[in-house]
Amino acid sequence: MLSAALDQLGLDLGITLPGDFRRELADPAVHEAFRSAMLDANPKLAGDDAVGDTVARLRQGNRGFRASARWRGWEDQTQGMPEGSDGEKAWPRHWFWVGGNFSGDAYFLDLSRDPAPVAFWSHESLSCRVEKPSFVAWAARIP
Repeated sequence: MLSAALDQLGLDLGITLPGDFRRELADPAVHEAFRSAMLDANPKLAGDDAVGDTVARLRQGNRGFRASARWRGWEDQTQGMPEGSDGEKAWPRHWFWVGGNFSGDAYFLDLSRDPAPVAFWSHESLSCRVEKPSFVAWAARIP
């Protein structure tokens, strides 16, 4: 079920999800920790219900960020740039939102790179920085 659901999600968003992301989520322990820590998901869901909920939350998050999020650049490029200055850009289609910290900030996979690093987007500065070089490395830090 998970593989087919992720295939459909990729088609819906016009992207190809990286193999390491797919493999990590196939591990039930990683999937549950990811759902709980990053998606604020209902821990009582299991099996196909949990998979469906995860994919629905990823779809909703990605559509929301594509529709309204703005960014100004990578952290090292935006230092000293005044807030509200020109240079704000739409959320790129090659960024795949994977969750947030519930303060309005987000984590995403930069699918323009191989392997796709996990990056952090600040809702305050609208800047980004790479957190971990891959989803595997990033998932290891999820409690």
